[in-house]
Amino acid sequence: MKAEAKSIRFLGQAPQKLTVPFFQREYVWKDENWSELLINLVKKKNKSFLGSIIIKDTMKTNPTESQIIDGQQRLTTITILIKAIYDTLYLEWDNLTKVDAKYINYDRSKEDGFGKNALRGILFYKINELDDERDRLVKIEHSRIDREAYETIIKEGFLTDRDITINIEKINLKNEGTSRIYRCYKYYREKLKEKSVDELFDLQNSILSENNKVLVLIALDVNDDNEQAIFDTINRAGVGLTIADIIKNNLFKKLIDMSVDEKEKEDVIKLYTENWEKVFYRIDNETQNIWEVKRIFGNQERTNLEFLLYCVAVVKWGTSNELFKELTNVYNQKTDSMTKDELIDLVKMINRYAILFKKYICDLKDNYKRDSSKSDTDIMFFNYKDYTNRLLLILEVLGVQMFYPYILKKIDEGGNLGDINKNDFLRIESYVVRRRLASKGTSEYADKCGTIINNGTAILENEMEAVDSGMTDLDIERLLLYPNEKFARLVLFIIELYLRRDGKQDVSSLNFIYTLEHIMPKKWEEKWSDIKIVKEDGSSYIEDGKIIGVKDDYGKKIRNEHINSFGNMTLLTFGLNASIKNGPFNIKINGDGKKKEGYRKHSDLRITKGVIGVYEENREWNEAEIEKRGHIIAKLIKEIWPIRIC
Repeated sequence: MKAEAKSIRFLGQAPQKLTVPFFQREYVWKDENWSELLINLVKKKNKSFLGSIIIKDTMKTNPTESQIIDGQQRLTTITILIKAIYDTLYLEWDNLTKVDAKYINYDRSKEDGFGKNALRGILFYKINELDDERDRLVKIEHSRIDREAYETIIKEGFLTDRDITINIEKINLKNEGTSRIYRCYKYYREKLKEKSVDELFDLQNSILSENNKVLVLIALDVNDDNEQAIFDTINRAGVGLTIADIIKNNLFKKLIDMSVDEKEKEDVIKLYTENWEKVFYRIDNETQNIWEVKRIFGNQERTNLEFLLYCVAVVKWGTSNELFKELTNVYNQKTDSMTKDELIDLVKMINRYAILFKKYICDLKDNYKRDSSKSDTDIMFFNYKDYTNRLLLILEVLGVQMFYPYILKKIDEGGNLGDINKNDFLRIESYVVRRRLASKGTSEYADKCGTIINNGTAILENEMEAVDSGMTDLDIERLLLYPNEKFARLVLFIIELYLRRDGKQDVSSLNFIYTLEHIMPKKWEEKWSDIKIVKEDGSSYIEDGKIIGVKDDYGKKIRNEHINSFGNMTLLTFGLNASIKNGPFNIKINGDGKKKEGYRKHSDLRITKGVIGVYEENREWNEAEIEKRGHIIAKLIKEIWPIRIC
């Protein structure tokens, strides 16, 4: 290993060719990185250190070739900036000379065309010294994802038969689907147009000066086995690779190291292309990479890809309290003793789980909600008998995602609608819903997932029926007071699906687009204060021989408890106008007879029709009706989410 302070001109020296290993991440730098680099290079004194570059000899000759182990983001950005300076001088010359009169007679074809010869040596290489200039090759060979965009920018005006023709107007800096290579180039072109000719020449000369040693080049020979240790040390110092990047790099480096000849190495590259690159990287540059999207899993923010790798680790090696925090070490340690075939099987397992994760988890999250980007017909439908998506909806809405490893395992083993999966998934549903009713936390879910992977879901039944669990059938009715509104909306939606399960309804599949409605409004005192508090048996609440009224403190407490219970909640297609929402019972049902609509116009749900039925029978909506409806909902909850699954 050899470490030296270097200027950017080292690119013009041996090795002739630098390759980005096929398994390294795509180009990911953004505006803040581009800006920081430019600011550092513009400084005339005390230029900032730009970081370390690690390269390693690959044993190949003709040309001499090294791999970029670390630093491809910086090298890519620096070379794009160098090319952007040249292109700005070349393309903007007429405009620039108008404000720099001393250059008005400058001939672009003279004086080496703004340093074109010097740039050739930095950006390109020749296999043989006597080769024609047109036979030069781009010095940095990117992996397939970024290669086309990078080489298009670097070659234009040097190796092409035409002048620079890149249309930066068509490059959208804000579109995440546009290649970051192109966006970097446009960013610098726009920033450089603000500078004078002198400033551009000064910047170009400064970057290319041998005296500005702003990099540390760490060169490893082919027999040096310390690259991973060096790389990991630098990464901990702030290079910023993701957990997923480190795991992936370790996996495929091990596979390459185990390969005995070029054919086996080609097989590893093919494995990577088919099972990793095509799944996890944005090839078409049109859509945002879903695997980079961050979500809250448990109490930690992770990307979808990191959580997928967590799911695979749980299934392969079980759970631990520190698994999320130590995921890179877990993968590194567990794979150290694997054979090559076992590593290949692991990569293929990650691929299978990724396809399932996207289909069942990411796509559901993207499609179950109503938003401005899609019509109601584009929103995902749910059917009571679709046990997989029903369970996943519950877990998504409640933020209970630590059972995903088990669900992916079961789907991977045998499809999503088999009888075994049905019973297993129903047990998890019952467990999660009953725990939420009992206001129990989610901290135990990760360990519970590992337990049911090893021992099956039947153990959940034993826990639910324990007398002190708070989740028994006897506990259910007392648990229907004060539910979280998000939870109540979900439960009522599943109840509606259950009521349509026999296929006798015109519609058995529904969107999860309904709003939660309190039948007796929270603001009840103005329009509902004449409704007496009555128990389900028709009697009044008595205290010290006195009938409790709605204006008494105890009466208000009773009324508010009932208003915030399941029995007083239903679902509507859209939220009501405030005057209707807080109006008396007849107005809530029928609307105001003008433009403001009530329940009749907003829902054909069976759970809401029952409320309309109370009105049509000329009954008041009071505590007695709320209690009756609460018993019905409790009965349905016990039917839908039983403790014992036959």
